[in-house]
Amino acid sequence: RRWLPLLVASCSTAWSGGVRADASDAFNFFVVQSAMHDSNVFRLSDNTDAEAFIGTKARSDTIAMTSAGVLFDKLIGRQLFHASLNGNRVRYNRFTLLDYDGSDIDASWSWALGSRWRGQVAVSRNVSLTGFGDFRVPVKSININQRSSYGVNYLFHPDWSIGMDASRTRSEDSAPQRSADPFRNDDVAVFLQYQQSDRNSASLRLRRLDGSFPNRQVTPGGLIDNSYRQDEIEGGLSWRPSGVSTIDARVAKVSRKHAQVSARDFSGVTGRLGWDWMMSGKTKFNISSRREVGVNDDILSSFVLTRGLSFSATWMPTAKISFQAMLDRRARSFQGDPVVALSGLEKREDKLRVASLSASYMPITSLQLS
Repeated sequence: RRWLPLLVASCSTAWSGGVRADASDAFNFFVVQSAMHDSNVFRLSDNTDAEAFIGTKARSDTIAMTSAGVLFDKLIGRQLFHASLNGNRVRYNRFTLLDYDGSDIDASWSWALGSRWRGQVAVSRNVSLTGFGDFRVPVKSININQRSSYGVNYLFHPDWSIGMDASRTRSEDSAPQRSADPFRNDDVAVFLQYQQSDRNSASLRLRRLDGSFPNRQVTPGGLIDNSYRQDEIEGGLSWRPSGVSTIDARVAKVSRKHAQVSARDFSGVTGRLGWDWMMSGKTKFNISSRREVGVNDDILSSFVLTRGLSFSATWMPTAKISFQAMLDRRARSFQGDPVVALSGLEKREDKLRVASLSASYMPITSLQLS
C-alpha cells in the first residue's frame, strides 16, 4: 500500500463500423471510460487525524470518469488547422462532494507564408478539479484555466532563424478558500535558433513574465500583493551524437522580483539535462535532471523551486504491446511564501518519490487496453 498508492484500469475505444475514423479524416470522435482507485484522495500524511480533517477515517475512493469529444485536423495548402472539444463527467464513490463535470477545449492555426515565415495562433480553455497535492483544504474547487498564445518565426538562413512568442494565461478557482485567485500571467520571449538538417540545434532566448494577482493575500502583517516580474536569459542545446542517442540541455539565469516582500525574491541558475538512448528498436531509456522555478498551485506561495532526477525505460516487444517503468525523485522548496519571508519561519519543503509500472496492449486499431 505504501509504494503502490494508485491503481488504474482504463479502456478507451473508438467506435468502428460505418463511422470508423482514421488519421486521414478531418474529424475523429472518441469515447473514453476509465475507473481509478485512489488510496489517499486528499493527500494526507500518515500521522494526520483523517476523521478530524475530512470527517471520516477512510482516505481512499474509487473514481469513475467518462469523457467524449471530437478532434479536427485539416491541412489546407501550408496552413494546418486543429481543434478539439472534450467533455468529461467525474464521479466519486465515497467523496461525492467532489463530483464535477469538466471540459477541455483548444484550437490552433499553424500558418506559413512563403518559405521563410512560420507561426502559430492558439487558444485553450480547461475546466477541472483542483488537485490536493498542494491545495491542502478538503473542499471542492473547480479551476478554469484559459490561455492564448501567438508566435512568429523568420528563417533568414537555411540553418538560422529568429522569432518571438507571446502568451497570456488566466486561472481562477471557485473555492473561496483560494482567495488569492484569480491569477494572470503574461509571457513574452524573443529567440535566436540554429537548426541543422540532422536535427542538432542550439538556441538563445530572452524571456519576461509578468504575474498579476488582483486579490491581495491576507497575512498577519496585512494584505500582500503577490504580483511579480521574472526575467530569464536561456541557452538551449539538442545534440545527437549518434542515430540512437540524443542529449538535451537547457540552462538559464533567472531573476524574479515581487511587488512586495523583497526577501522572497529569487536570483539564480536553473536548467535541465536529459539523455534519450534507443538501445534497440524495442528498448528505450531516458534519464533527466532539473532545477527549475515554476508557478505554484498553493495559495501560500507564489512560486516553488524544484530539484529533481528521473529515469524511465520503455520496452516494446511487439508493435501492439509496450511496457514502461518510471522512477522520479523531487525536492520542492516553497520560497515564495510572504508569511515565511516576513516571520523568518522555516520554509516548507516537500520531497516526492514516484514509482510507476505500466503496460499497454492494442489488439486492434480501434481498441487499446492499458
